[in-house]
Amino acid sequence: MNNNDSVTKYFNTTKQPYKMIQITDYLPLNEAQQLERDLIKKYRNIKEYNVLNIKDGGELGGSQKYSFDYCKEVAQKYERKCEFHYYDFNCYLAAMKMGILKNICSHMKKGF
Repeated sequence: MNNNDSVTKYFNTTKQPYKMIQITDYLPLNEAQQLERDLIKKYRNIKEYNVLNIKDGGELGGSQKYSFDYCKEVAQKYERKCEFHYYDFNCYLAAMKMGILKNICSHMKKGF
């Protein structure tokens, strides 16, 4: 964990005690994606927990390889580029670097 991630910032702000635990052995990527989504959904519905995840999970962090098809699929979730940029910045950036941003965002409403 680094000092700029959302978990560290949250705990530095709230001063609440916490303990990081690993709840499973390492899993194949597809199983890890689904388990993350399931656990986020489960713990968001339990009052005693404060889930810090903004997204629903399963993105695999920096290990995701961005392809045209993957970026297009992600972009389809958004109506405006500003949403895509905010919620899936790494994918947006990868699409921009590959020169496919205009193509995969063609369905979006005008305006950033």
